[in-house]
Amino acid sequence: AVILRTELPQYHWQWIRTRNEDLLKKCNIVFDVGGGTYDHHGAPVYYPNGVMMAACGKLLNDMYDDWALKEELRKGLFYTVEQQDNGAPITNGYRLISNKLACVASFVPMWNEDQSPQAMDAAFAETVDFVMPIFARELIRANSMLQARDIARNCNRIFDGKVMVMEDYVPWTDVAIADPDVRCCIYRDASKKWRIQMVPKEYGSKELRYALPERWRGTRLDQCKLATGIDDALFVHPTGFLAGFGSRESCIKVAKIVCSM
Repeated sequence: AVILRTELPQYHWQWIRTRNEDLLKKCNIVFDVGGGTYDHHGAPVYYPNGVMMAACGKLLNDMYDDWALKEELRKGLFYTVEQQDNGAPITNGYRLISNKLACVASFVPMWNEDQSPQAMDAAFAETVDFVMPIFARELIRANSMLQARDIARNCNRIFDGKVMVMEDYVPWTDVAIADPDVRCCIYRDASKKWRIQMVPKEYGSKELRYALPERWRGTRLDQCKLATGIDDALFVHPTGFLAGFGSRESCIKVAKIVCSM
């Protein structure tokens, strides 16, 4: 929640950690204490998906008018943080960023270290400095994902909409998962090689709606060409979720096979 204050330039910010009621009355925004709007220690407030709001989520709600941006930030960072803050298990298949934030607790002084208010404030300041670039990257990622979804929604579809085709890769799986008819996506990756990738059953899942033929899996180069019967075949991943070919036309041949399953 402290980091979110960087998005509110109308205030000249100076944060304090206190429960002193007289000091709290002088603050522009109070969160996590004081029983006000942004304190989550009173009656619980839940998102529609059942995740309980923490102070940071309540503050985020009032910061942006763009609902889609807020929801992308929640899925990428806030839902996980809020579940941790409220002592709840990490659920719903949201992108797990807990590894990035697990070391936050390391900044808290140990029982046999200085735990004076000054030491706790210093530790908190260090934590803010550590988490700030993580949030900055999450904000960039969220905006990037929204742009990617627009591209993916409007990409070319073939075989009665079952196959998405893009000239260049953008994150597309959210769009595909939302459409039960989509089986795979064809795109060029950063190395300008053509790929065909299968759609997972749900967000964060490794299970696939359809997988590439089992006899192809784990093959590469000449072995892959022999298994697939396609001259420019490069590889098929052992799990059958991804394959590489030298041309879009070859990926379309494979997509036709997938659509016949």
